[in-house]
Amino acid sequence: MAADAQAGPITVPTAQFIRSVDDFLAGRTPEAAIQALDNNYRNYRLIEQNLLQSKARLMGKLPEIQKAEEAVALLIRKREAEQELMVDFAISDQVFAKAKVPVTDSVNLWLGANVMLEYPLEEARDLLAQNIKNCKANLKQNQQDLELVKDSITTTEVSIARIYNHDVSQRRTRKS
Repeated sequence: MAADAQAGPITVPTAQFIRSVDDFLAGRTPEAAIQALDNNYRNYRLIEQNLLQSKARLMGKLPEIQKAEEAVALLIRKREAEQELMVDFAISDQVFAKAKVPVTDSVNLWLGANVMLEYPLEEARDLLAQNIKNCKANLKQNQQDLELVKDSITTTEVSIARIYNHDVSQRRTRKS
């Protein structure tokens, strides 16, 4: 039932629209066809949930990366002006402390998985800009995959309904 796979980081099989229910059911029972389509439907729903979770993670990361890029840009501007930077650090939810950040040529970036590396400011800015670009590209691909999966879910629902209705119609015809 599922054919053509969409190119991208994940492969999402697209549901094929059933043009002729009689041709589709040739050699199998309506119950078996509905069961196969229902299995595909559940798989599409699972893929949709995974894509939605991935989208939520990406949407959460993007503002953090953008904030880090802005902070690095501020450090670069302060370095060029040879000025110290006054910042308020959050110690806890409602407690802040003022601090002076001296002019610096490097910054530590948290890469995740308990890894933090020191980068020169320009290299950190470039890395963060690339991360923002990658995050936006991943969000775009995720959205395309989501649209494809939603279309496949709708097509599968319609196919199940058409087969069921065809089966009911055939049973009524046999009774008469």
